[in-house]
Amino acid sequence: MICLLEPCRPRLVRFASRIKLKHVLLFFLVIGILDVFGAFTHMFELSYDKHFSYPYDGDIQPFIEALKRKKKPEMEPINDYNYSYIHDGKDYCVDNDFKTHRLVFLIKSAAPNFERRSAIRSTWGFQKRFFDVPTKTIFMLGVHENDHDLQERINEEAGAYNDILQANFIDSYYNNTIKTMMGFKWAYYHCRNAKFYMFVDDDMYVSVKNMLRFIRNPAYYPEYLKDPSRMVKREIKDDDVGGSYDILSTDSDVLRSRNVTATSDSDVRGSFEVPLTSDDLVRVRRATAKEKILLRRREGWKKHEKTRMPLTSGQGLNDELHRGELDRKDNIGPRTEQVVGNKSQKRRSSSLTEDGVDGVGGPRIVNLNERIEMVMNGRFKRDVKVQEVDILADKVQSTKNDLGSRVQHDFTSQKGKVLNGKVKSSKKALRTEMTGDLKNDVSEKVKNEKASNDYLKLTRGRRQVLDLELPDDVRLFAGYVFVSSPHRHKTSKWYVPLSEYPFHLWPPYVTAGAYVLSKVALVDMYLTSLYTKHFRFDDIYLGIVAKKADIEPFHCDEFHFYKKDYTKFNYKYVIASHGYGDPEELTNIWNEQKAMGNA
Repeated sequence: MICLLEPCRPRLVRFASRIKLKHVLLFFLVIGILDVFGAFTHMFELSYDKHFSYPYDGDIQPFIEALKRKKKPEMEPINDYNYSYIHDGKDYCVDNDFKTHRLVFLIKSAAPNFERRSAIRSTWGFQKRFFDVPTKTIFMLGVHENDHDLQERINEEAGAYNDILQANFIDSYYNNTIKTMMGFKWAYYHCRNAKFYMFVDDDMYVSVKNMLRFIRNPAYYPEYLKDPSRMVKREIKDDDVGGSYDILSTDSDVLRSRNVTATSDSDVRGSFEVPLTSDDLVRVRRATAKEKILLRRREGWKKHEKTRMPLTSGQGLNDELHRGELDRKDNIGPRTEQVVGNKSQKRRSSSLTEDGVDGVGGPRIVNLNERIEMVMNGRFKRDVKVQEVDILADKVQSTKNDLGSRVQHDFTSQKGKVLNGKVKSSKKALRTEMTGDLKNDVSEKVKNEKASNDYLKLTRGRRQVLDLELPDDVRLFAGYVFVSSPHRHKTSKWYVPLSEYPFHLWPPYVTAGAYVLSKVALVDMYLTSLYTKHFRFDDIYLGIVAKKADIEPFHCDEFHFYKKDYTKFNYKYVIASHGYGDPEELTNIWNEQKAMGNA
């Protein structure tokens, strides 16, 4: 090797003689800067998509199922967060007035933040904010070492309000994961009688009203409040039946609540972006005979609803009068059922067509003018006992009587006349005049009734949207979701070395300032955390736990991890906003939004 470099030796000596100390220092300075900002660290990161794993690496589901059944798992938990409680609040969720709570707020608060806690108690944390919606608010604290005066004040606060949950760990930023998981542990053991749990920092503005709205319909918040008619429209096509049916729904859970059975999971996940109008908020058409025979064999078809399409629920509408759909004249039509309150009125319908069917084998469509002519000729048979038809028939009969009286009077006044042609002409003119008046009168009535029915349809649709309720087994973990990379520059307080986390991306995670979980999600994530190695950033840790528990975080823009610019009108749908560490500012803004009905 030395022999090979011997010809280059003079050149190397000359090059080395030209290098100065400042060049050497500059070189090492650049290398150091690149290292500080993680330039070399990124080169050694592993692909998250291909290689992600996090201790415990094995299958933890059998252990979790054993814990749910209160049996001893084959492997003991590796991460129990076994800190003792100073103030345990174990009876805090026991309420004689309410067996269950709609929402429990667990607020991460620093021990010295007495004023923030006081402001929250008097604003959005007030437990009787809505008298018919039971909520609870509890503050999670750590301890400050060697600060006995501070601890004495906390003890007095806990005695006065009984809403302090304090564990024996050092209250610091990097211990937020411990504080969070102590809250999970407390909720699991001492507060299982709530449906939702919201974890919040003590410097957040929260609208309890919007939070309650969100957990009713997370997938379409706040759009369903802006325009309740914007629901999900899904179309199921069945080649055997030969038709298509529209379903008004929001998700598979709502479909289940309405006794609707989809043909596959893909049906439930159909198109979720089609806006509907008020005309869509109606019951689907009645089933034909062939469809009823075929659909009775389908799962979800109930015997006592044989004449109904088993796709939606709610009150039936008597919209045949406006659509002009009539059955056959000589054959008894299918039995239909009109629901009025809790009672059902069964009726049969018959058509007014001569041949019974139209050119394509379906019921003939009769327009309003034809219907009036049929009435005037006495061809309208009142087989349908519906109030609107009775009123219309009475109107027609009254008109005919009036017409007969006027014609008779005309004949009497023309007693001396022998020109029958003129009498017939007068009779025809009167008939035309009265028929025209009747058409206009009935048309106006039908138009007004249609507008009224449209309003009732939209109102019922609004109730259906606002009265949605998530099922008890929903696994909701919602907030502002991020997908980001670890900080590799060593000057950051969020710096993470490769030895702690070697992958190039974090799992999807919810920012820790404000997020909400359903009870099932909280239980699953807490039990999963027992087999998940501790990580010092609480939001990242929960993202890892959610991934191991197979829970996908749900994103909502109205959870603001920053301080949203405030105006009087742009907080209407805000659920939470960061940056309200000033208790006076929080109180003023919350009171203003409360006065506007937004808090």
